[in-house]
Amino acid sequence: MKRQRQGYRLFALFFGLCIGVVLSAGTGSAQQSWVDEITNSLNFYKTSYPGSNWEPYSQRLQTVKEAVDRADTRTVKAEMGKWFKMLRTRDQGI
Repeated sequence: MKRQRQGYRLFALFFGLCIGVVLSAGTGSAQQSWVDEITNSLNFYKTSYPGSNWEPYSQRLQTVKEAVDRADTRTVKAEMGKWFKMLRTRDQGI
């Protein structure tokens, strides 16, 4: 039970960090930086939890990064919604 509670705290911290980064994002290069910040956080968790499958999360973020480069806000919104749903439901055994 203690380990599960710790996992939820870690999840809540990561989720909160991601929401904060997304909400504080500006335009242009600032938009690029919020995707990079989330990617950096994801890379940290990849090294901390090597037994988990983080690849689908990385793929979604790559799609978001490409959409930001194209200024395709509809795709950014849709893909981030899917990404957060994956994170919330702990898809891929994270």
